[in-house]
Amino acid sequence: MKRKAGIAFLLMLFVVQVVFSNYQITDVLSVDQDQFEDNYVIRSYDATSPYDFFNESKHPRYPLVNRPFGMIHYPNKANPVIISYGENFTIIVNASSATSDWEFILTNESITIDLDIINSEFKEDFWHFSVEPSLQIEGLYDMQLNCSSGEDYQTHAVNIVEEKEYPFTFLQVSDMHFPTYLGTNVNSTEVFFEELETIKTLDIDFVLCPGDLQQGPQWLFLNPEDGRPMSGESQLKLGLWALDLLNLPIYYIHGNHEFSQSTLVPDNLEDVWYKYLGPTRYQNFTYLDWSFLGFGSSFEGLTQKEIDSFKSIVKEECNKANVLYYHSDFAYQATSIISQFPIEIALFGHTHQPNTNPTDYTVYHDAGAFFQGEYSILSVIDATTIEIGSQTFNFSPLKQYTPDETTSYSFFVTLIPVLFIIPILTRKAKRKSS
Repeated sequence: MKRKAGIAFLLMLFVVQVVFSNYQITDVLSVDQDQFEDNYVIRSYDATSPYDFFNESKHPRYPLVNRPFGMIHYPNKANPVIISYGENFTIIVNASSATSDWEFILTNESITIDLDIINSEFKEDFWHFSVEPSLQIEGLYDMQLNCSSGEDYQTHAVNIVEEKEYPFTFLQVSDMHFPTYLGTNVNSTEVFFEELETIKTLDIDFVLCPGDLQQGPQWLFLNPEDGRPMSGESQLKLGLWALDLLNLPIYYIHGNHEFSQSTLVPDNLEDVWYKYLGPTRYQNFTYLDWSFLGFGSSFEGLTQKEIDSFKSIVKEECNKANVLYYHSDFAYQATSIISQFPIEIALFGHTHQPNTNPTDYTVYHDAGAFFQGEYSILSVIDATTIEIGSQTFNFSPLKQYTPDETTSYSFFVTLIPVLFIIPILTRKAKRKSS
């Protein structure tokens, strides 16, 4: 019995060490879900204090956020497109094959531009259009769709730039937890607006927002009409409106707070996300020689079908410098992707602890929490070089490797001593029995 117990104990240690070692390779942290009801003391904060941030009628762009996700599948608010002068782009529309009389218009506060349809095709239940702006004028535009099946409108869906060139700069803004409090009496909304004013002075090309845009279930902000917690829909619209003020293309993916269901909020947070930011939980775009690939992550992670589709995108882009952005490594899905494909930069949040960790194959970077005034400015110098804060990383030549070897190496390092120990214990047990 002692021999069996000893062997079982060693095998258990072996399994634990393998899992722990493989997890350490990526240095991506995943923690348990926040226990909102236990961690927060009920406080009767009025949702309109200290400033009237929640009054939609007083903010000209805030009502536009109230446009639900409709026929325009791409580009959209969560997944915009950035084009340079003379560049075509694709529009994907969810409409019946009999739909006709198509019209696409770009608009902002001062300019309206028609989009000329170059080609159209109906495939796999979606319309695919190749379009070109009739005018080449820099700016961030909303997109209006008119057709025989109805109309649709997406804010901040298309950004036109004169030229894409190096160096370019993008922002990583994670964990806004909009709205929340810092300490006992500082509304984080005040911090947001101070930081947003600073960001406006920077030369930023686009923004990555990898999750936890909203706080979700909470007792921190109450609806003054019924005394109940603020709805998830109100929180999401408020966060979108705040980031709209940057007037930049923003790529949104969800985190656990967008999908944390609770009776504290009167609506379904997951449904609210899909309503305003669409059903696709993974996205990719290319900027010059760099490929950006993002996926929303919650405790369950993506479905197997979604992760397979996402991996096919990564495979197609593996000859470029790949930037993977996600909220956290829930379900170990980021680990799986990084172990199979060359990922130069992994950007994530969730931990609220700013950190940069270079490994042999991938640089991991957590920007920290924006509700604490933390975010990252990343400057891409050329096709293989990126600056994160004061650190410069060069990926020249782009790595050609089989990442699975990294994982299997830790497996065999742990296995070898176990293979020696088991026979020794077996011999000792036989001697005692004899």
